[in-house]
Amino acid sequence: MTTSHWTSALADFLDIVLADLAALFRECHDNVWEMSMWDVTKDPGWGRPQPPVLANGNPDPRGVNAHSAVWYATLHLVYTLDWNFSARVSSWQPPPPFRKDDLDAHRLPRRTYTRDELLSYIGYVNEKTRTTLTAVASDEAALAGHGRTTADWLVAGFGHAIAHFGNLQTFLWQHRR
Repeated sequence: MTTSHWTSALADFLDIVLADLAALFRECHDNVWEMSMWDVTKDPGWGRPQPPVLANGNPDPRGVNAHSAVWYATLHLVYTLDWNFSARVSSWQPPPPFRKDDLDAHRLPRRTYTRDELLSYIGYVNEKTRTTLTAVASDEAALAGHGRTTADWLVAGFGHAIAHFGNLQTFLWQHRR
């Protein structure tokens, strides 16, 4: 399989995943938007979020389980795809209204993002993935940072996104209108 074949296949698959994610979002009940999908305090391993704090050091009233809310899990999925498809360069910035510090450790974004904002971000990332994969097809071995090729970052980001998509898809199907 040539580079153009695998990047085309990956782009086509991401088109489907991101379109399905957007469709699930459009049909998501308002009362499910901030619902926790799992008990974060029971997450095993190093990735367990700590109770979030505000910029002033006070506890964030949304609590630790906001890290598994539908809106936050989707932000995490789309944000990390955006970052990975930007080769994780230090100058990367997400599009407004999103902020680079939205996923900082022990913090939640300053506010809960709306459905329309996240749908817009999904569309932005879908276009970015297509553009990036087209460029990768023409230069497979380009080093993208941290000693890894662009292809390495894209495949890692893809796997990460699919895992979160599965969580969101299952949860939202269980809470359909």
